[in-house]
Amino acid sequence: MKRHYAIGLLLCSLSLAQQSTQPTDPALQELDRRAGEIGDLTADFEQEKHSPLLKKPLVSRGVVRAKGSAMLWDTAEPQKTRMRVDGESLQLLYVDQKVLEVFPLQGKLAQLAASPLPRLKLLQEQFRIEGGRQSQGVATYVLTPIDPKLAEHVDKVVVAIDTANAAIARFELTDPDGERTIIHFRNHRINADLADDALQINAPEGTKVVRPLDGAQNVAP
Repeated sequence: MKRHYAIGLLLCSLSLAQQSTQPTDPALQELDRRAGEIGDLTADFEQEKHSPLLKKPLVSRGVVRAKGSAMLWDTAEPQKTRMRVDGESLQLLYVDQKVLEVFPLQGKLAQLAASPLPRLKLLQEQFRIEGGRQSQGVATYVLTPIDPKLAEHVDKVVVAIDTANAAIARFELTDPDGERTIIHFRNHRINADLADDALQINAPEGTKVVRPLDGAQNVAP
């Protein structure tokens, strides 16, 4: 569950940062160009986790921030967590438990996460991108994994873009087990001179650092 959660938010980070599609449509090229001009972005989010095993979805809320090579997901409820994604790793902090999980990023995912503005070529290497239907100022695209390894965790991704500001409005990820993660974004703040330190994890003193992929752990200074 944790692994799927982290992968889902990472893919959402990549989609949030750059909404690209096939380069043959001039209107979509313009949308891609405008998204590329976003230097920093802050938005409120509400996430719904739907599972066949649950009668009701799990709902969480918080704020996401993006600038330069990093993104920080700061979840306030129901459990305080912070997740930072950059070109080297995905770090997930459980604030109250004082546990920080670190997942190294390699290969194509590392290339995509190296910047919050991944270029179209890299996205097309990972996904088949279709759609572009527009309704009430929102354009919707469907991303289907091409890479078999990514397809083990992701069935499809649906991204809805606010055409007024070229920022994401809704993100939906479905995994092969039928679980869905839906995230709504509101109150976009774009190019507001976001401070660099706003993207830091800021783990509390005594936090245990765990690296699930290699079993290593230590206490953060």
